[in-house]
Amino acid sequence: MPESLTGAKDAPARIRLRVVRCATLSAALLAAIGIAGWWIGLSAATRIQPHFPPMVPNTAVALLALSASIWLSVGFPASRLVQSGADAAAAVAGLVAGLTLAEYASGWDAGIDHLLLPAAARGAPLAGRPSINAGVAVVCLTVGLVLRHTGRRGARRAGEALAWLAVATAFVAVVGYVYGVPPLYGLPGHLPQTGLAVTTAIALLFLGSAVSLIYPDSPVYRLATSRFLGGEVARRLAATALVLPLVGLLTQLGVQSGLYRPELGTAILVTSATVIGAFVILVVGQRLDTVDVARAQAVEQLRRAGSQLRTLFAQASDAMFVADLDGRYTEVNAAGCRLLGRPAEEIVGRSITDFTHRLRYADLERDSRSVLKNWTPVEREVESGEPRLALSRPGRHGALGLLRSQGTSDRCRRPGVHADRRSGRLRAGAAPDRRRAAARPFSQLPAQ
Repeated sequence: MPESLTGAKDAPARIRLRVVRCATLSAALLAAIGIAGWWIGLSAATRIQPHFPPMVPNTAVALLALSASIWLSVGFPASRLVQSGADAAAAVAGLVAGLTLAEYASGWDAGIDHLLLPAAARGAPLAGRPSINAGVAVVCLTVGLVLRHTGRRGARRAGEALAWLAVATAFVAVVGYVYGVPPLYGLPGHLPQTGLAVTTAIALLFLGSAVSLIYPDSPVYRLATSRFLGGEVARRLAATALVLPLVGLLTQLGVQSGLYRPELGTAILVTSATVIGAFVILVVGQRLDTVDVARAQAVEQLRRAGSQLRTLFAQASDAMFVADLDGRYTEVNAAGCRLLGRPAEEIVGRSITDFTHRLRYADLERDSRSVLKNWTPVEREVESGEPRLALSRPGRHGALGLLRSQGTSDRCRRPGVHADRRSGRLRAGAAPDRRRAAARPFSQLPAQ
């Protein structure tokens, strides 16, 4: 995937771009509402409930800076100016979060907490200071954005992991709000003056997901969108992970409304989780078993076909050779051994040029290397003291072959060698050519 998603033409990349843009705009909107709420005196815009911690202005500024950095990274064609703007916006967010964490760690007042806070709200302790978990999440996202541009694979993996750490921090806070557990979104001694606000947690979920999606080689994204078995299993397990919190929420609401006692609620939750887990195990197990049976059948069919072709290779009357991409023989049939007058043990491991001393072909080694390197056809006729020989590389995936006619001297043979790029092996064979001007291709042998 390109560094900038703007010019992406394939459908998955376009969808990815839309998701990143929507998440970024949603986070920026929540941050803008938070700042506006402070200046117009609308408490509901900063904290959904009076006993919840608010989104402070510094947190909103950091969220806006991160949103701007992500938008510049994916919303415009890559250039030095755009990259500088994205890095500058990320640096603003990192500076705010870094100073906040330094204040908590050292007890030092950097004087930034009240910069954007209205005067009427400055009396309470820690007023205007972002929470520790908000600072940690913002720092993780800032570093994740910076590491995205590094050329080192390990650094990019670390950056993506930091983005998911920010997502996990926000998710824990959301769980705390849903289940009524304040320590999950703020320190007991700091609440309700400061903590990870509901809107801040939601915005961090958006931004963390956006940062993870803009990584060009994200293993999480590859797995989630894979059309293979691993992706299918991952998507089904992810659906289960989303269902379980919903079951827990419904159980909690039942307990809070007095429908049943907490003990019964716990039993309902455990039973539901067990049933859902058993269902997922059954579905995934059946799918894996079906795929494994099909794979075993395909392997058996390939084994039988390979055995048949190996028999044909061994018993063929024409000389056939198998060589690797370095031009060294790895296999030879009985006809090839008779042709060269050597046992197989003396041929295997030798170069194709070791048995051509009787040919008047000065460019044989050069042509061999050219075919193996450039995958371009080479076809020549050469003379020797024996019946005429031909060097040929027919077809797009051919490589190099050299074989001698076993027929009468007025015929020449057009040998052919085919290469399998995936296995890195060459397959050779010869077919009689009654007209020297046109070679007849022969069937390709399978790699063993």
